[in-house]
Amino acid sequence: MGFLTKKDNKKIKVRIILEILGRPKEHIMEVLKELVERINKEKGIQVTNKTINEAKVFERKDEKGNIIPKREEEQELYSTFAEIEFEAAEVTDLLAVCFTYMPANVEIIEPEAFELKNLDFNSLINEIIRRLHHYDSLAKTALMHNQILGKQIEAIKQNVDSKTLRQKLEQIANPPSQEEDTKEKAVKNNSKSKKKKR
Repeated sequence: MGFLTKKDNKKIKVRIILEILGRPKEHIMEVLKELVERINKEKGIQVTNKTINEAKVFERKDEKGNIIPKREEEQELYSTFAEIEFEAAEVTDLLAVCFTYMPANVEIIEPEAFELKNLDFNSLINEIIRRLHHYDSLAKTALMHNQILGKQIEAIKQNVDSKTLRQKLEQIANPPSQEEDTKEKAVKNNSKSKKKKR
């Protein structure tokens, strides 16, 4: 028995909208296609129709709907969405898709009514709470790691002058090629051997 019991044995017909934001454009289109394929492979799910829209440049808007201009250092982001219709064998299968893929919108087309029992409702509430606790735990762990990294960066800043720090960051951002690295080692070894001879 699932969380909710259908009044007949027909499958649940559902329409969802999946949204994605990122860059580059080709990458988010590919990711969205892969997500649709993954949904179709989920237990008890059969995709019957799908529409994947072309990615467009994402425009941020303020509360009044005015476009917020992009800062020079910001890279362009793209957004796209897919409208997917599928049949779910059970309500639990539908809920699994909702929790895993977190669609922007869910519309149950059929059936029009479900039979709800006390025990099933308890199970549904407890499953939602279990998932929320899991997400809360992940968020708290990420926040803790972020705070630790922030403290480590501050400690490094205090022990290194700003010029040295800039040089180190440049080295990390632009590491020398293997050829340059080999030449540099050769020069150092050569200067060491000259000092020994003296």
